[in-house]
Amino acid sequence: MGVVGPLVGLLAILISSYVRLPPSPPPPRPITQRIMNKYWDKAEHFRADGYLISHAIRQYVLRGELERAENWMRHLLHVDTQPTAKAFMAVIEGNAGNSQKALHWLELMRNMSKENPELKPPVRAYAFAIASAACSGDAEVAFKLYEEMKENGPSPDAFSYLAALEASKKGSDSRFTRHLSNEMKRLKIENHRAAQKYLIWTMIRSGKPMLIRSFLERINITGLDELAALLQTHAKSGDKGGADTYMRSILNMLHSKIESKELGEYGELLSSAFADVMYASWRSRDVTGALAWYNKSLEIGVEQTYDLRLNALRALGEEDAYKAYRLFNTMVKDFNYTDHAVYSTMIEAFARHKKLQDAHRIAIRFRKMGHKPDPITYATCILNCVETGDFENAESFLDMQLRDRVIPLMDNYGEVIRHVAFSKEATKNRIKLAENWLRRLLHNGVKVAPNIVNYVIDAHGELFQSTRARHWLVHMRKFGVQPSAESYRLVFVACSNSMDSDSAAKTFEELLQDQNVEIDERTYNAGIEALARGIPDIALRRNKAADYFEIMLKDPRVTPNAKTFLAVTRNLIANGWVKEMEYFRDKIFNARSFAEMNVHVYNRIMMVYARAYPPMTKKLVAAFREMCKKGIKPIPLTAKILDDTLGWQARQSLLLQTSNNDVQATIAPREYRSRAGGDRRKLLEMYGDRFTLRSGDDWRCAQCTNVNTPRMTHCSVCDIPKPRTRGGYEIEQSEDDI
Repeated sequence: MGVVGPLVGLLAILISSYVRLPPSPPPPRPITQRIMNKYWDKAEHFRADGYLISHAIRQYVLRGELERAENWMRHLLHVDTQPTAKAFMAVIEGNAGNSQKALHWLELMRNMSKENPELKPPVRAYAFAIASAACSGDAEVAFKLYEEMKENGPSPDAFSYLAALEASKKGSDSRFTRHLSNEMKRLKIENHRAAQKYLIWTMIRSGKPMLIRSFLERINITGLDELAALLQTHAKSGDKGGADTYMRSILNMLHSKIESKELGEYGELLSSAFADVMYASWRSRDVTGALAWYNKSLEIGVEQTYDLRLNALRALGEEDAYKAYRLFNTMVKDFNYTDHAVYSTMIEAFARHKKLQDAHRIAIRFRKMGHKPDPITYATCILNCVETGDFENAESFLDMQLRDRVIPLMDNYGEVIRHVAFSKEATKNRIKLAENWLRRLLHNGVKVAPNIVNYVIDAHGELFQSTRARHWLVHMRKFGVQPSAESYRLVFVACSNSMDSDSAAKTFEELLQDQNVEIDERTYNAGIEALARGIPDIALRRNKAADYFEIMLKDPRVTPNAKTFLAVTRNLIANGWVKEMEYFRDKIFNARSFAEMNVHVYNRIMMVYARAYPPMTKKLVAAFREMCKKGIKPIPLTAKILDDTLGWQARQSLLLQTSNNDVQATIAPREYRSRAGGDRRKLLEMYGDRFTLRSGDDWRCAQCTNVNTPRMTHCSVCDIPKPRTRGGYEIEQSEDDI
């Protein structure tokens, strides 16, 4: 017994004094039902998928996919499932180059430990956060965490002291540096090899070659270990050129071993090096380079480790999905357990190569194992389905994602909702389907962007459903989605299409009270136009459009323009209210305003003069001559107004005098297709009698879209004369297209 004790101690000293940089991590261990039950029974907040996903988070960090790991952390927090302490430590360790993010995850872990003591940050969590500060050169964060450990947290270990010392050297507080040096000497840990190993690992993950090179020189690590560390650092930073250079250096140093096929203890290091250089090529999108290194590893005969094959699978997935699938099946057969990265890579490979049915099949197989694809995998599948027009599979993937309660990315669910709302085959039921998707997203706690809700509001506006459009404006506020100025504008368009002035007035009041919206001219103009169209006869009802126009004049954020004039004067045409029209004209187009009059403005002015009683023909002609004098060319609607008011001879004479005799007074009907799907004529037949063409002789007014009976000589709403051609007319260039 007296001899065995000293021998064991001597062996421990020898082991601790030698640092062999660890190779890539081994394959993940199988997760048994017993382990899951252990965490399931421990407390309610530890669910089975909580442990499975926490395990996946650690594997993603080890294999260089920090973004996916953090997405899974957010997913667990989103579904009220606490991640394990190891998952928190993994993302803290993974943020080696970003001290603020590492500090964020540490603080979140510390806050959650108040309810669950098992999440109390251990000393290693603090140590990795301090090491991240050392790699980022953030001495202030390192000092803060060190003081917290001394006062309230666990006692610092050798790794914590070494990391804090490295961070303090980059700061301005020399006293802190001297204090740490003295403490490490007192504890006799100034050359602690295990602490140095952990700090090396953190520096490798930070992807800063110069930082790790200087540290390795100080602790006298050279040769293959130094080359392997620098190779891994360049790989983590995505520097393919640097990784290739160090890989060739390693192969040159081991040339004799490779030639004799006697790799021995260097086999593991070579496998790890090949995995790293392939990872660097894959991150740089150099698929050919990654596969060339893979073939080189097969030629040399190095052990095909889990990480090496995973990086080969990633590269093959970019080039040939079915070759990748063969390698995938080999990995499933050779290893007892394959993690998220393998299945996600395979699903995304099939999706990118437009093999969507195969991607769907692998995803279902993966889910049957009790796992869930992550948001990036789902996004890849859905966006490729949208790109190929396979919306059935796109909706199936989105349904699968919501059932898994995996937070979808905005790009993918936005594309699906937009298609459902505006596809060519869209009907009323399709709009209901878009609403159903939107409700599922909101009720699953997904933070929906305003422009996604705008798709549904816009679709309802195209279908003349102002009530439903306003419903979604109110509904989005209930779920914490801040309406944008475009949201209000689309509701105004819906109210304008359905001539619903009451809803437009309510929406306007809500808009003016909403301090979070940057209101612009387009929104004001849409609201004023909705009020003007909703109250066509202002002799019987108060002109609310004029009231809100006055508010617009006082608003310093906006300036009225030509579109404002067209909106506010829309309901003046029927009765020929010249005085009011001239008031609006003088308020908008004056020396202090930058607004410019265009052909549509002059047409509106001439329409009002023409509808006055009696018609003000002199002012009409003066307006026409003023327009031509400014170099504005008349359009067919201009000639039509002159023809209806002055007669064809006077019209032709005026056009000849102004060199515009090529302008015709005939206006062809304009075909209109609703973006919400289907022919507008069919939509008009679906919604409301006033929009329905009741017989072949009915005619629709080009100004307000009202449908009139054959005996009507003027529009019953805006009093525009009936056109000479059967079926109504529409202007060639709409007043909205300015």
